[in-house]
Amino acid sequence: MFLKISALALAALLLSTSNAYAYIDPGTGSAATTAIIGFFAAAAYTLRKFFYRLKDMIFSKPSKDASTDGKQDK
Repeated sequence: MFLKISALALAALLLSTSNAYAYIDPGTGSAATTAIIGFFAAAAYTLRKFFYRLKDMIFSKPSKDASTDGKQDK
């Protein structure tokens, strides 16, 4: 019942329009587009970074001798 009333109220809000009397200059559209593209690029980079970090944690091979820390005796 609540879902039906909420959907009806949302439909009424979306279907009732009024004049805004506002002006949006052409630069605003390009700024908004740049912001949206930047958001998705940052999200993709972040997900890629965490994916490779997780992959390295799961599939990395342990070092042969942890006590030498990569130093070899001559």
